[in-house]
Amino acid sequence: MKPLTPAMLEMLMDCHERELLFREPCDTYKTQSAKGLIQRGLFTSKMFTSSISKKTYMAFYVTQKGKDYLEWYTKK
Repeated sequence: MKPLTPAMLEMLMDCHERELLFREPCDTYKTQSAKGLIQRGLFTSKMFTSSISKKTYMAFYVTQKGKDYLEWYTKK
């Protein structure tokens, strides 16, 4: 797998932290990073409707491969 850019790593960590804290998932604020993470199999995307604002948007979720990558990254 190609190495992640700093922006990709930041987005991966941010989205994983949101999942752990039961916050709303990441949205499209960094689309180039999200595209690279999806291509590497570290992210998946699906539509999400906010319970707070009632808006529907494309959200990004960390895959198991992404979680495994973060575990490896934090141990190295």
